[in-house]
Amino acid sequence: MIKSMLMKRLFYNRKHILCRLILLLILLAAGPVTVRTCGATLPYEAEANYERGIAAAEQGEWILAVGYFNKAQWKALGSPEVLFNLALACSNAGGRDVLAIAWFRAYLAAAPDAANAEQVRKEVLKLEIRVEATVRKLFSKANDTAAMVVDDSDKANAYGEIVYARIQVGDIAGAREAAALIPDIFPNHRRFSAYSQVARAQAEAGFFNGALETATLLEDGYKQNAYSNIADAQIKAGGIAGAIKTAALMKDSTYERASIYRSIALVQVEAGDIAGARKTAFLITYDEYAFRAIVKAQVKAGDIVGAMETAALIEDVGEKDESYKHIATAQIGAGNIDEAMDIAALITDNSWDQINVYNDIVKCRAVSGDMDGAFELVEEKIGDPEKQYIAYGYIAIVQAEAGDIEEAIDTVSLITKDYWVEMAYSAISRAQAMTGDMDGARNSAALAGTEKEIANIYTEIAKARFEAGDKRSADKYFALGIEASADLFETDAYDGYVFDIIKARAGAGDIVRARKMAALVPNREWKAIAYYHIVELQIEAGDISGARETAALIEDGNANKRIAEKIDIPRALAMPDPEVRSRVELAIKYRGEPLFDDLSRFLKSLAAAESGDIAVALADAAAGLTEALKELQENDVKWQGSRAESTP
Repeated sequence: MIKSMLMKRLFYNRKHILCRLILLLILLAAGPVTVRTCGATLPYEAEANYERGIAAAEQGEWILAVGYFNKAQWKALGSPEVLFNLALACSNAGGRDVLAIAWFRAYLAAAPDAANAEQVRKEVLKLEIRVEATVRKLFSKANDTAAMVVDDSDKANAYGEIVYARIQVGDIAGAREAAALIPDIFPNHRRFSAYSQVARAQAEAGFFNGALETATLLEDGYKQNAYSNIADAQIKAGGIAGAIKTAALMKDSTYERASIYRSIALVQVEAGDIAGARKTAFLITYDEYAFRAIVKAQVKAGDIVGAMETAALIEDVGEKDESYKHIATAQIGAGNIDEAMDIAALITDNSWDQINVYNDIVKCRAVSGDMDGAFELVEEKIGDPEKQYIAYGYIAIVQAEAGDIEEAIDTVSLITKDYWVEMAYSAISRAQAMTGDMDGARNSAALAGTEKEIANIYTEIAKARFEAGDKRSADKYFALGIEASADLFETDAYDGYVFDIIKARAGAGDIVRARKMAALVPNREWKAIAYYHIVELQIEAGDISGARETAALIEDGNANKRIAEKIDIPRALAMPDPEVRSRVELAIKYRGEPLFDDLSRFLKSLAAAESGDIAVALADAAAGLTEALKELQENDVKWQGSRAESTP
């Protein structure tokens, strides 16, 4: 472990400072380790803070050194010498082991061939072990602190949270031990909840016998849930026989048991064991949902004959109708319209399941150009006039999209529901706009009937004209859309559709017009959001200076804060190497968090809290450190794999 270090900088050819050498004397090491980086000097602000960091480190003022090196890093992005010394300072400052690991790994990415690379890797390993030891100590202290809680209810809550935290870090044995320490009080919800969590964790880890044993410690309600979780884990692990045995332990005629049997049946269907799936489905004593699930699985596998056979076994009329509808819909999708018609005839007459099948067939006929057949089907098969509006809506929309505007308008007169009238006129308006019939498009928009839909249609026209290259007309109709929706900005009815054209303009690089359009938005909050969309697109395009200009137009303080965060991160991470950028981004994520920034100070801040709260905070801290360490390790594995793949 690096306990102290003297850092000096030696310059060769000081006039140009083409290369700099950092001499690192590591006490307790076999000898000195040197790091040499060549290139341009650090930016002025980075240089000044870097020198202050060196001076602080030479005096053993590691916390000050961390602060100065952080400032230097912010101005000297991806500089190996800054990254190394920042990591070193974090390592020696205490309570910053996670940050030290993160910065050391960033350094190794920036200088993979550094002379001290192997020494740094060993130091990272030591730091990881130190974090793991810290986690154990925190959990031990959490247990000790929880034991000091006088009130049994508070003690139960403290140990319950410790159980949860231990499960989070994968310490199932420790979690079970903590659960056993929960006081036996009434009602014992905390204890049962803890054991339920342990049982689930055991099952998910593949320890099924242990999970079943833990489940025996629970009362009926919790036991049912535990068995359900265990069986679910067994299913996912492919242990169908074990899952069936576990389900048999559950109370009959319960939703949980039925749900497990359904899941088992679906796995059996996917494995091709239809007979087994049906056998499992018959184990459900109070509903037939499993059969419908089997039908869906068979349809997905292309087994229409088998799906029809399974549907015939269903006694419940609603479930049977739903199953036949699903099969018929699949047939329509495959273009088998005659077969779909035959299946539709098996569904309860004039039920919505049957009508929805006919609606889909109507749409197919209309799209294929068979308008006579579409109308005929509506008249012959959808007997209730109050249920014909969906079919007529489909026909009107298809007619509009085909350019048959007059016919579409005639069809709209047959629609009895306002929503479908609005949809039809929206389609008609868009079609008219695409053909240049602006007067007709405007009239169709007016016929939509609602303020929201009118605004939406104007926006759709604007988008259509924009896509057609008619920017002047697009601006005109966008302004009309804004005007029509002005009142909606103050209500819940507004759903953001007017931003579409703004984002389209910005995405096409027309930032000037996008900003002008955003300026038209009357509500301050929504205007900020409009500008925010432009900023996001500019950042994605790498136009950081332009993003700042757009952000300056925003009057909303909260929005400005969010945008500033979005702008600064890409700027800070504007390093060409994606691996360095990724590792620095991870370090920045941890920086500023009390748990990672100074663990000792974080623990001292808990001193005035109640014992139960302290115990929970300690357990949470242990879980947080473990999660961060895992994230760092996964990130390392990711980039190691990436380097291996790119190696010839």
